[in-house]
Amino acid sequence: MTVPRTNQHWDRRLLHGLLLAFLVLTLGAAISGWKTIHRLPTSPEEQMSVRLYLSETNRLVTLPLEAYVRGVVAAEMPADFPPAALQAQAIAARTYAIWRLQHPSHPLPYGAQLTDRPEEGQAYLTDEALRKHWGNSYDQWSSRIDQAVRATQGQILVYEGAPAYALYFSNGGGQTEQSDILFGKAYPYLRSVPSYDADQPGGHSTVDFTPQQLRQRLEDPTLPDDVRGILATSQVITRSPAGTVEQVRIGGRQYTGVQVRQRLGLSSADFTFGQAGERLRFYVIGHGHRVGLSQWGAKVMAEKGASCREILSHFYIGCTLAPLSSITFSKF
Repeated sequence: MTVPRTNQHWDRRLLHGLLLAFLVLTLGAAISGWKTIHRLPTSPEEQMSVRLYLSETNRLVTLPLEAYVRGVVAAEMPADFPPAALQAQAIAARTYAIWRLQHPSHPLPYGAQLTDRPEEGQAYLTDEALRKHWGNSYDQWSSRIDQAVRATQGQILVYEGAPAYALYFSNGGGQTEQSDILFGKAYPYLRSVPSYDADQPGGHSTVDFTPQQLRQRLEDPTLPDDVRGILATSQVITRSPAGTVEQVRIGGRQYTGVQVRQRLGLSSADFTFGQAGERLRFYVIGHGHRVGLSQWGAKVMAEKGASCREILSHFYIGCTLAPLSSITFSKF
């Protein structure tokens, strides 16, 4: 049967119309879904990523800045600390990362910008490690960390318009230290202030050593064989107003407090020593370098009602909060 030409014309128009409508609907749905699921980052902290060296697995990962901050907060501060303390930690961690990007200390493996080794910066835990660490409580603790990071998203500490060197530590034993005493440079916002943590975990500790252990760790074969002999030739020579030992003589050699802390594995460089039987006992105050924010001090302040901003203002004198967008990204 022959189809009239007029009907053929309308059949083609109808077919073209249906095809066009299908394409429009399909494209619209795709665009809508793309906007919902793959929204382009609009803020600097969303756009920014960091190259992180994971030391345990010896690999390089690239991840968004805020994801990095989450892993740092989870690694550096107990998740059951008050929200204000966790928020202060998030801002300090974010600020330190930005400062370190601008002031790299030494080349890291695979061209990394940051590392997960706390002795070289900040600790960091992957989500996989956190799931193992928190176990069945993962959802609870993860939610608390996420809330702290989101509540402070993109906020950093600045001093006179530049990112602050936002150092922090575990416990100051009641007082923080000035930056120049430990690191040789005076930052006007890293001054000695009360840390409110003397009665918290890490506020005080003791460590005992036999004369043989001291001789080995201090690498001093001339050290006397008995405790009385060591004490007779040992004394703290100078100490900072906040308590850090600056110079100390042990046996016939002189050390800085930091050197003794590192060689003996002490919790801080604020210490005294005396006899405990046949051993030399070190009485140590605080845990960490004691410069900047005290994590346990932040907890105490938060429990007493201090806000995140008040905590940061106390430990970082004269610093203010600013959006990450205020930083010139060309410097990275």
